[in-house]
Parts: sequence; C-alpha cells; structure tokens
Amino acid sequence: MKTMMKKKWVAVVLAVLLLFGIAAVVFTYGSASEIATDVRYTQDIVVEKGVAKETSHTIPFTLKEDGTYQFTVDWNAVKEGVITGFAVRNQTDEIVFCVTGESVEAESTELELTAGEYLAEYQFITDEQQFAKLQEEANLINYSNDSEEYVYATDTSYETEYHFVAERLRSESYKLGMLVGMLVGAAVGIILIAFILKYVKTDKCDEAKYDERQLKVRGDGFKYGFFTGLFYNMILCLIHIAEIRIPIAEEVLLFLGIIVSVSVYAIYCIGKEAYISLNESASRFKIMFSALGVVNIGIGLMAYFHDGMIEDGVLTFRCLNLLCGIFLLVIAIVLHIHMKLIEKEEEE
Repeated sequence: MKTMMKKKWVAVVLAVLLLFGIAAVVFTYGSASEIATDVRYTQDIVVEKGVAKETSHTIPFTLKEDGTYQFTVDWNAVKEGVITGFAVRNQTDEIVFCVTGESVEAESTELELTAGEYLAEYQFITDEQQFAKLQEEANLINYSNDSEEYVYATDTSYETEYHFVAERLRSESYKLGMLVGMLVGAAVGIILIAFILKYVKTDKCDEAKYDERQLKVRGDGFKYGFFTGLFYNMILCLIHIAEIRIPIAEEVLLFLGIIVSVSVYAIYCIGKEAYISLNESASRFKIMFSALGVVNIGIGLMAYFHDGMIEDGVLTFRCLNLLCGIFLLVIAIVLHIHMKLIEKEEEE
C-alpha cells in the first residue's frame, strides 16, 4: 500500500515538473525582447515676426531588431499659434509616421519596421506653407484642410514638454506562449492544490472534517470575505466613475481584490481555530504556505529583473506572482503566530 502511495506521488511530482517544462519551452519560443525608445525633453519655442527661432529639433534612435512597432507621442500647447509636426524618418529619409497639432496625444498603427537608425523630428510650424509642405511629404491627404483651422502666432514664446515612445510589440508567437503558459500554470496550480490537500491530512480520509463550531466560524469568515470583496469593488467602481487615474493595471487591481477578500477570510478563521480541519496538520499547512510563498516571490523577482513590473508608470501583471507570494507568506506567518499562542496557552 505504501509503495503504491509513493508511486502515486512520484507520478504527481513528475507531472508537475513536466508541465513546468512545457510552459518554459513555450514561453521561451514565444517570447520576444521588447525594445523601446522613450524620450522626454523640454523645448523653448520663440517666434518673432512669424518665424520660429528654432524651426526643428531632431532626435536619433536605433531599432535593434526587425519587428512590429508602435509610436506614441504627446505634448501640450502652452499658448496657441504654433503647430508642432512630429515625424519619424527611416534610413532612406522616408517618413514612416507623422502627426501634427498644437496639442497631441496620439499613437500610430502597427508598423512593420526593419532594424537600423531612425530619426524623430519635431518641426515648429508657424504658417500654412510649412504645414502644407510637411503634409505633402508625409502624404497626410486626409488632413489637408487642417491648416485652415489654426491661427498662427507672429510673436510668442513658451516652454513645453515633448514625449515620444517607440515600442516593439509582442509577436503572435509570444501571445500564444503567454496563453499556453498561463493555461499550463493553471494546470500546475490545480495539481499542487490537490497535492497540498492530501499532504496536510493526518488520516487517509480525503474529506476535511469540521465540527459544528468550526463550520459556523467558517460561514462567518466567508461572509466577512464576501462583504470585503463587495466593498472593495464598490470603491473601484467609484474610482472608475470619477475617472481617477491609479498607476496600477486593471488586472492587478482585480487580483488585489481577491487577495484582500481571501486574507480576511483566512485570518479570521485562523484566529478562531476554524481554518484547519480536525484531520489536517497546521504545521504541514505552514510548511506548504511558506514554500509556495517563497517560490512565488522568486518567480516575481525573476519577472522584475527580466522584464520589469512597471510600464509607462503603471504597475503591470508581472507583479502578480510577487503579490501572491507575499500573501502566502503572510498567511503562513499568521498561522505560525497563532500556533505559538496556542502552545503558550497550553503550557500555562
């Protein structure tokens, strides 16, 4: 019987390792190094008698690999009367992206670009002739009448900030790799949960056994966790309606809601001695939570050093493993403290 059980758990461990291997191979195949140029600079604009003191400003940058890219640009006009034209030129001086306006927040379509040297060029336009020349060169036929909407300043001066990003988009194989990796991760998670539920049992029964008091406490814990999640989502809705910008990705905010709700449930039940069933070992739970917490934090740190967790000032989904690891370690610590308090009470 013991030999069969050992073979069973060896098979489970091998299955987990195999799934991890598949995920690693698929992710490696699908991943593509993301290359981005991020430039932010401040420009002093002076116009005297309808002529800009500095008519243009150029910024060279390099794309190291062929691929699909997207440009995003933004600037705000402090004063009216000067139109900025932004253009990206390739190695043959051909314009591959262009946008104009007094104030702009724009992004390009997906562009297939080759590796090489590129030039980001800002033109400070003060008359219709300059405007028309840039539009003709960039072939901006759809915007041929835009110049008629502007009133050009003859004398003005101001300072404004310009920002542009050239970002290499992920390939389709990368997206496939991410999807398969997440599915494999989910499968690994299910297997690990099954393993944990079996490992923490102190008898051969697969079902957790709770007495009436524990069942009541667990019910209260579920209730408190539910209302915590409800309140959390109400706050998120209000923030969204008020259009308050939070530098955290939506998926991270949703995951945080799950963590907060489950934490309320788990900590409440641990404090009331209802989290661990009558046929489960608190020590084994603590070991498993600690081990999984360390593993998740390790994965999170790998993600941090490989791709980073913040993009454009926003905390991305790459922090999820780190958050999960911190949550598991917190539960393990709470469980450890509770066990020590129980031991102290029993000694007294």
